[in-house]
Amino acid sequence: MRQALQALRFSGADEEVQERILRAVLDHLARADWRRTPMALATEVQAMVRAEMSGGDPYVDVKATSNQRALDHLDDLRKRISRSDDPLGIAIRAAIAGNVIDYGARERYDLDDALDGVFARELAIDDSGSFAQDLSRARTIGYLTD
Repeated sequence: MRQALQALRFSGADEEVQERILRAVLDHLARADWRRTPMALATEVQAMVRAEMSGGDPYVDVKATSNQRALDHLDDLRKRISRSDDPLGIAIRAAIAGNVIDYGARERYDLDDALDGVFARELAIDDSGSFAQDLSRARTIGYLTD
């Protein structure tokens, strides 16, 4: 429900439209098979919102803003990576920090705080050594994003 409301607000829907669509979402979720994954249910809810809002991406503006904020950090991150004794480790940490940009999961995020935090703390799981070995033997790399 939070994701549906958030998407409706991002799309500029007025309160009357929000209420109508949220009631439809509530009805859908009440009848849904809750053994299905949260992602499957969220995908259906997002599809309902998009269909009611002319099929457009309600996140288009916030994505553009988020991308620009990330790009604002790019030069500094490139310098940090190039000056580091562990450039792969720095790049991995930057990618981890960038992963906070997910409006489906959160309503707000702070990329500056995420970057500060990921560079200040030890990683809970750090497989970067074996990852570096795998990279050294790889001919191609597939980088999957969401």
